[in-house]
Amino acid sequence: MSRIVIFICLITMISMPVFAGGSSKQLNEECHKLEKAKNDPKALMSDVYCAAYIDGVVDGYRLMADLNPKMKFICLPKSGISNDAVIKVFSKWLNKNPKEIELPARSGVLLSLKEAYPCK
Repeated sequence: MSRIVIFICLITMISMPVFAGGSSKQLNEECHKLEKAKNDPKALMSDVYCAAYIDGVVDGYRLMADLNPKMKFICLPKSGISNDAVIKVFSKWLNKNPKEIELPARSGVLLSLKEAYPCK
């Protein structure tokens, strides 16, 4: 059974268009596809992609802040933050700021975190 699931995921990954960091609107849609279609393998892959993209943006920010502490503008909790929490922050921020819907996804994620976790 697990081989079938892995095979379906691999075929789905191959046939999925790559997101490649589009707009904040596009990322938000990718992050919520699984809520609308729980049994759809493409929705599952969108969910995995969303989590990986969010994780990459947060890791990239952390690397930049570690290399140049003067550029730090987001102060994430010391205990860490889950991808689900970042997705909630991002979606809430995007709903509150509809004019920012066409911002690059990475910018939307970082601006949402800046608002939720400002450095004091």
